[in-house]
Amino acid sequence: MRFFTNDFEACEVCERIKNLGVITIFATLHKNLMSLNIPVQFLFVEAARNEIPLPPQHIYFKQFVKMGRLKYKATLLLIIQATIFTQVHSQFASIFNNSRFSLPLPTQSLSSTLEPEPQLQYSRREVLNEALGYVVEWEVDRTTSTVVFNITGPNLNNNDGSYFGFGLSRTGQAEGADVVIAGIGPDGQLFLLDTHGVDNNTLVQDANQDWQLLSSQPSVEAEGLMMIRISRQFDTCDEQDIVMNNDLTYILWGYGNSTEPINDGASESVSIPFTSQGNVRAYLLDPVVNTTNTQDLQTWRVSRQFRIPSRHTSYWCTIHRGNRFASKQHIVGYGPYFGNELSRKHVHHQLVYRCIPPPGLDASIYFDKFVGHPGEECYLEEEHQLPTNLCLEVIAMWGLGGKEFQFPDSVGFPLGEAANEYFMFETHYDNPEVRDDLLVENGMEFLYTEQLRPTDGSMVFFGTSPLGLFMIPPQSQSFNVSGTCSSQCTKSMIPLGGMDVIGMVLHAHTTTHQVRFKHFRDNKELPWILNDDNYDYGFQQFRALPEPVKVLPGDVLATECMMSTIDKNMTTLAGFSTRDEMCLSFVIVNRDLPFIYCISEYPTDKTMSRYGIGNMTWDRESQERIITGASDPSIVGQKFSEFVEENVDWTPEAREEVEREQFYDVHDVYCPQIKQYAAIYYASLLTQRITGGVFNLDLNNARPSTRSVRTSGQANSRAAFPDGLTYAPPDICEAPTSRK
Repeated sequence: MRFFTNDFEACEVCERIKNLGVITIFATLHKNLMSLNIPVQFLFVEAARNEIPLPPQHIYFKQFVKMGRLKYKATLLLIIQATIFTQVHSQFASIFNNSRFSLPLPTQSLSSTLEPEPQLQYSRREVLNEALGYVVEWEVDRTTSTVVFNITGPNLNNNDGSYFGFGLSRTGQAEGADVVIAGIGPDGQLFLLDTHGVDNNTLVQDANQDWQLLSSQPSVEAEGLMMIRISRQFDTCDEQDIVMNNDLTYILWGYGNSTEPINDGASESVSIPFTSQGNVRAYLLDPVVNTTNTQDLQTWRVSRQFRIPSRHTSYWCTIHRGNRFASKQHIVGYGPYFGNELSRKHVHHQLVYRCIPPPGLDASIYFDKFVGHPGEECYLEEEHQLPTNLCLEVIAMWGLGGKEFQFPDSVGFPLGEAANEYFMFETHYDNPEVRDDLLVENGMEFLYTEQLRPTDGSMVFFGTSPLGLFMIPPQSQSFNVSGTCSSQCTKSMIPLGGMDVIGMVLHAHTTTHQVRFKHFRDNKELPWILNDDNYDYGFQQFRALPEPVKVLPGDVLATECMMSTIDKNMTTLAGFSTRDEMCLSFVIVNRDLPFIYCISEYPTDKTMSRYGIGNMTWDRESQERIITGASDPSIVGQKFSEFVEENVDWTPEAREEVEREQFYDVHDVYCPQIKQYAAIYYASLLTQRITGGVFNLDLNNARPSTRSVRTSGQANSRAAFPDGLTYAPPDICEAPTSRK
């Protein structure tokens, strides 16, 4: 063996260690050092030049390959955490004599001249600046609560004081960010400095240096670039660091030059000029799902070309014919399709629903006549032409900023089970400038396969009713809204044995800054299924769970949103526009549930009666509620939003009362089964035939329309937000801090 100390090479114990073999030494050191939680410094152990064989069946070889720690090569480089070297001979002798092992080892400077480390495979990757070749890759180790980042950036040298920075931020700004600076010191050695942003142009060295430099080497992909490999714990219990958790994180990058030495070894606190040159958004700890068998994947698209109406908000629906398949297929992923840049700018979200024909009718007989129809408003139409009430099975949802994704290998959405399949495509278009010249092309692109997954899955959404009414007073710092799926509903929705939640998309609008999908059983709150306490409506990414979460019949599920209107002078209402709000979780489960949603609403009638309003309708053009009946005739015809601004005094007491009632009072809960709509329609057809049209059970009244100021249909149950034992995430730190 060759260690970086001549003394060690000469010792008798070295020969005895060498005879044990590299893997045995590494296993012994790793086990004992981890048990002692020894930090920071590094020892490099290199295989002898005569190539030590590593049989692939060796147990440690398998473990280390899985950890990404080594590859089977002629030369093996292992990095082992250790403390400063003091007494090599006696400490190495303790390997053979003591069960509790302590190993002081030599500190080594890391420079760009080190021999290249075996290249690791990273599952996550973001391009920070394509022109400069600035890329970050990372790998999450949940067993050690550590993230390893591999950063590719411009070469550094010690002649011009060049450095580059890589940081984590909650806001996308340098102020308050956790930034690590890499540069070349006066001694020509690469150094790493853990800093935090005191404003958007200045970094200050942290009191604790929590980032660890693992290696550096020239890039293997391009000249003029170098790769630096660093790591850090999820939570360092350091108030100057950003905690890596479920929340949205902005990855910052920047580079610069300093005429003053940044790392002169003399100053306890260093101030560095820094300006962030860009950022990307990421959920650092989320697992990345890629299907293992990609050879048989095929694509299918649902899309439309469309001229956006000249109004602020439109929800547009069209009917599309699906592909014909000889046998059942599985949808295993999907992503957005944009035919032009206008589409990216003006599409807020989009959904695809499967259309279910009435019993006894072939889908083509009923739906084919609507293919090619120009479409209509999905909700706010006086009279619907499209059979929107029969197209309710959600198979895809995309929100602003989301990327394409794939399902885990355990689940797929059924496709091609019927000879003819039809789908409804819904898009929320934003047109804040009310232009009439916006021609867009947008859609959803699906991945599917004939290699069926073990289980059929489905998507169901939970939260507040889009047609319900809640109010958020202006200049509210943190205002809570929730939608609850009752135990009665989950008993009817979820089969015996339960269902596994495998991932979801959290969906809200611009005032929301926190979303939590909560789980209750026996009046006790369980760990949150998913949360983002730094929610950004512009980044609605599908998020796979690290492990599936079991939900049982009788459990209660709730989507809770915290909203801030601190910068708004008008009341924010529930509604369809991005100026309005909603609070939803689109959830993928490993059961084929025949339900579209489980949502709740604080009774709209209570809100109307509070202000003496008897009835309201929607205005299609403005997408606002219009008062059509009231105890005060003078307010009839007025927009509800304008009435609130003119007549509601948001005193602290009024704010508290409205928040408490909307959040904790009994809600109407809706969880209709999709096939019930088809059955009702079939009954309507039979009634018309038998009576010769005397009785016409027209379902238009049951569909969302301009008359729908509350959720259509009858509530399946009533329930309040659970007020039992609440869940608090564990805190690994001994004392409370102001960690970000």
